[in-house]
Amino acid sequence: MDALRNVPLASKTTLGVGGCAEYFVEVHSEAELSAALSWAKQQAQEVSILAGGSNVVVSDQGVRGLVVQMALRGVAFEPAGDHCLVTACAAESLDALVERCCMLGLSGLEGLSGIPGTVGATPIQNVGAYGQEIADHLEQVTVLDRISLQRCQLTRDECGFGYRSSRFKSDWSGRYVVLSVQLRLPRCLPSSPRSAELQQRFSDEITPPTSVSLRQWVLELRRKKSMLFDALDPNSRGCGSFFVNPIVPHSVAEQIRASSSKPCPAWELPEERTKLAAGWLIEQAGVERGFRLGAAGLSRHHALALIAHEGATADDVLRVAHHVRARVHERFAVQLEPEPHFWGFGPLSAGLPALPV
Repeated sequence: MDALRNVPLASKTTLGVGGCAEYFVEVHSEAELSAALSWAKQQAQEVSILAGGSNVVVSDQGVRGLVVQMALRGVAFEPAGDHCLVTACAAESLDALVERCCMLGLSGLEGLSGIPGTVGATPIQNVGAYGQEIADHLEQVTVLDRISLQRCQLTRDECGFGYRSSRFKSDWSGRYVVLSVQLRLPRCLPSSPRSAELQQRFSDEITPPTSVSLRQWVLELRRKKSMLFDALDPNSRGCGSFFVNPIVPHSVAEQIRASSSKPCPAWELPEERTKLAAGWLIEQAGVERGFRLGAAGLSRHHALALIAHEGATADDVLRVAHHVRARVHERFAVQLEPEPHFWGFGPLSAGLPALPV
């Protein structure tokens, strides 16, 4: 395996900040991936797996060890009665896959329209939006064990999916590399969205919307919020939602509702828990859309999107993240947890690297 040295990573991420990979290789097959992992083991190098770069913050000092850029491509459709089994390799664009499925009359993925990144990252984070999650239709995940270099299939139940979480982020962290994902999608018109932003428009339609039309509604919403990655839109230079919606006890949610004159968007969950809207918490804590701290800040269209302006560094982004989280904690005593992964930083504290000096 011929690894490249000191390869810049900023251009390989949607945030566009950060230093270089000490070693870098792009793999196009399972065999090339196995060779890369074997080389790293022989050289005692840590391995970081790079997908679409839409959910990672790279340190300004770069990343030690080997960064593996996944480039495994291919999509297969297999009829299964009134459903279709869709198998997509890790490096396939998620949005392109959603579009293709919608065009074929398959439903269930419309809410994921416009999300940047690749298919291989979806089970790790249990990617979701507008009331849908990848786990809703996932059949199995084919992975490569980093230690044994053996491939295996993991079922949906084995993956232990939760809200923006899975076993890939907990007890399986660093163990597997996703090779492909298989989904079971129904051949039917989409059901009524669980998202309040889409429900009204859905109910106003005289004829039932198709997957294609529902996808267009989602894209319109994301475009208005600058949540579609666009090189010409400075408000889209980020990594999507930077913080996950916090889940708190019912009692905490009631205290927050009582402390604000504005209605708090919330979703009741089992076990006396409530999911709160992180974007609402940020704005009610006094950090408005368009807030800027140096060369980084919040999008003018969405408080949950941290963006890097021209000339920004990873440390600039980190300062904004700490500022936002501190304001929310001071106002509501709620600790926001970041959604992206952090590469090349020191130890994390509650999900965030330490504030740069």
